[in-house]
Amino acid sequence: MNHLERMWVCFLLVVAGCTSGTPWSGGTKGDLATVPIDLGKNSFDLAQGPVDLAKSLVDLAEGPADLAKPVIDMKVGPVDLANPPLCGNQIINSGEEWDPPPGPFASAPIDNSTCRFHFENVPQLYCNGYCSLAGPEGCDQADADIFCKLKTGKSSSIATSFAVMTALTMPGFSCGADKLGTQLGPMATRGVLVDIWYQDSSLFANHKGGDVIVNLVCN
Repeated sequence: MNHLERMWVCFLLVVAGCTSGTPWSGGTKGDLATVPIDLGKNSFDLAQGPVDLAKSLVDLAEGPADLAKPVIDMKVGPVDLANPPLCGNQIINSGEEWDPPPGPFASAPIDNSTCRFHFENVPQLYCNGYCSLAGPEGCDQADADIFCKLKTGKSSSIATSFAVMTALTMPGFSCGADKLGTQLGPMATRGVLVDIWYQDSSLFANHKGGDVIVNLVCN
């Protein structure tokens, strides 16, 4: 190997231990024979061997990316791109009551998955006089049964006990006959076929007193 060749090899593999001015021979520190060299390759990684630039990019933390797989949200799992979720598309689809969440009521928010109201904690239903939802005027078992269907979301639910008292200074199902609150309409998925109204503020404040059903127990 002539002097020029020695300088070129030393330049390429200085990290292998080759130093200027010292003749090279096999078996010494920085022995070039121990490092595989293929000058036909594109580049070298002395720790790992030749680099194949034809391979796909790899994220060392996650492994090779498979672009053919569906997008995955690590919090909620795989997303079915062929059948996207309907709740949240701003269209009230079958089985939904409002879309999109969280809905208009802080006291009865919309479920993010089903787009149905969380009525389970509603404390009262107004049923004074002609505001009754079923049966004769005033609050009775028929009104209490509707209240149960609304609270539980079950069409078969009925009230096993309840109390009647003056309207509370809390939100609740309001008097639709007087158009107080927000109109929701019939709620067939809960087995309620009459027009339902809900108010997200004190019923006492604008209903001028009157009776409500409270302390409801449902089957």
